Amino acid sequence: MVKLATRPTPRAGKEADWDRAEATSSFACHRIGIPFTLNPGEGTFYAPSSSCAARRHRRDWQCGTIQIDYVLPERLDGRIHRRGRQP
Repeated sequence: MVKLATRPTPRAGKEADWDRAEATSSFACHRIGIPFTLNPGEGTFYAPSSSCAARRHRRDWQCGTIQIDYVLPERLDGRIHRRGRQP
């Protein structure tokens, strides 16, 4: 089971970055055929999150979380460097 937690109020970052991160998260699940449910407003203040959970003993157990964070790299002036290319 995957739960996609979307933008909370308040939040950091630009709306366009949130749109992109949420779209990327849902596209990835669709692309590989993983069903998910939306948890509106339950994301962290800096990124949406996709939480993987397993059901055991009538309870959901969180196994891992994936976040697509566009806020921190921008704040740190982060860049992607690819082998053989100049930044």
